[in-house]
Amino acid sequence: MSVSYTVKSGDTLGAISIKYLGLWDKWRKIEEANPQLIGRETAVDGSPLIFPGDVLIIPVDDKKNKGTIKNEKSTKVLDKKGDKEFSLLLNGIEFLGFTAFKLILNDDAPDAFSLSAPFDPKEEVFKKSFAPLTFMDCILYYKKKIIFKGKLSVTSPKIEADSRTIDLQGNASYGILSCAIPDSKFPPSYAGLKLSEIAADAATPFGISVSMEGDEGEALEKVSYDVGEKILDFLSKLAKQKGLIITNTPMGNLKFWNNKPGKSCGTFIEGEYRFISCTASFSESDFYSHITGYTKVNEKKGKAPQKYTFENKYLTKRGVLKPFAYTVEDSEKDDLETAVKAKAAAMLCACVSYELTVLGVTDKNGNLFKKGCCVIVKAPSAQIYSEFKFQAKSIEINRDDTNGLTTKLKLVLPGLRNNQIPVKWPWE
Repeated sequence: MSVSYTVKSGDTLGAISIKYLGLWDKWRKIEEANPQLIGRETAVDGSPLIFPGDVLIIPVDDKKNKGTIKNEKSTKVLDKKGDKEFSLLLNGIEFLGFTAFKLILNDDAPDAFSLSAPFDPKEEVFKKSFAPLTFMDCILYYKKKIIFKGKLSVTSPKIEADSRTIDLQGNASYGILSCAIPDSKFPPSYAGLKLSEIAADAATPFGISVSMEGDEGEALEKVSYDVGEKILDFLSKLAKQKGLIITNTPMGNLKFWNNKPGKSCGTFIEGEYRFISCTASFSESDFYSHITGYTKVNEKKGKAPQKYTFENKYLTKRGVLKPFAYTVEDSEKDDLETAVKAKAAAMLCACVSYELTVLGVTDKNGNLFKKGCCVIVKAPSAQIYSEFKFQAKSIEINRDDTNGLTTKLKLVLPGLRNNQIPVKWPWE
């Protein structure tokens, strides 16, 4: 996370660095998070001069809050008829009693939430906590256990004839990286660094830490960052070439992972209890028989481009020829195969998916559904003719007055998130 500090008389960047980051020479991290310091005269130690009244962003890696609510200043029940199991810790206050909410757990994007509640503009607590566009730190809980830490980004008050309500929206903390690299770090030089090193350098000014759960392979020999490119888009592009995807930890920080399918956490059969609906989604536009990736031509060295081709046997064994080719950015021969298989897996995810809606928000063990979880589904009306194991690409938990608590799972073929190409299809 990051905190704000207003410079006082006698302050130096080194002293502020000791106070917040523990070491004097970490003032450079503060400089990176404050592009407005660029071009200023420097002190003897090389740090830019700061003056009373300057407001500095201090990138602090927050490793507190281990999973339970502790020492809140107060609790605010928004609606006595609202849900009491989900709560939001914001501005030192635990808010609960939301009348409607949507919680989305993504395996390749920041987790997100949308919460609704009655709104009284006369209450001071609402004015301070629900101010729009503040990116205020918050934590979302289920039964006092942390779901994820994030930032409140949008507040949308609504006035109707008989009610005053407000919608609160936000996402996991690392979602703040949907912006460009600070000018203080431009132009970045990332060639020869590993993916985790590149990510850590880009995320540090924002107080976001990085973890790696998967094999990131060798260092990247060629890395191009375009002016204005969003950091998340940039890192996602590099991750895909390594067969990895980006998500967040419960503390909202950035995590690279190899989303391998695990054991099933539930079985849902058409017509049985908890099964509400299942919708299949098929798209032919990116369903190719062959996907070929080429490295860029190295004109200086006079080398021809390398290539790797993935074969979609589902089509080729049916005599269908529908090829696709593209250039793999920033890739060398050694990781070209991984990059192409990742491209093929992403395309297959877009071509074959299911949306399963079930009653409740927990798996067979009574735990909240987790991102990347697997479920077994049998729904002949959706052309899933026998019990088939799927993996959740995203999980959407909803509460409304009509259906109560429900979960909508966006399902893809197991292994695709791990770049494993399926050998069996649900309708076969």
